[in-house]
Amino acid sequence: MGDIKRIVLDTETTGVDARKDEILTLSIVDGDANVLRDGLYRPRYAREWPYAERINGISPSDVADCPLITEHVEEIKRIVRSAEEVVIYNATFDRKFLAAIGADAAPGQKVTDTMLEFSNFYREPDSRHPGQYRWQKLSVAAEHIGYDWGEGHAHSSVDDCLATLAVQKWLDARKPW
Repeated sequence: MGDIKRIVLDTETTGVDARKDEILTLSIVDGDANVLRDGLYRPRYAREWPYAERINGISPSDVADCPLITEHVEEIKRIVRSAEEVVIYNATFDRKFLAAIGADAAPGQKVTDTMLEFSNFYREPDSRHPGQYRWQKLSVAAEHIGYDWGEGHAHSSVDDCLATLAVQKWLDARKPW
């Protein structure tokens, strides 16, 4: 660990359950916004994912000729584990999918959840969980800091990485809140 100071990672998947759903795209950028990995993957088992497709825009035909993620797991794992810090927006979600393919962060490796940090900064009370703050979508965080998506858009994993990096840098500059 430690070859790269910071990476930002994002996935788009066939659904929300890492026990049965699969990664469709996985992107990793470094702390300077250089793309280290941006892959589109064909799921091994899923043949359709209509709900996820409405959100991420990735159709079965988009990935029909793509490799399985298992063909790239070792490279993904190497990049993830070479970082001093792994930054993810909603880390719990993505880490379940990374663990399912054997590419999660190493035990003891620093993982920063930008969603939780932003929610603690934004401080919107969560009526369903008294005493806690409501989780905010990446698009809300990006808008709050004035992030310009340019030609990019939410739910493109590489664009989400870049937006997460911008939000995290913005938060870092304001700590402690």
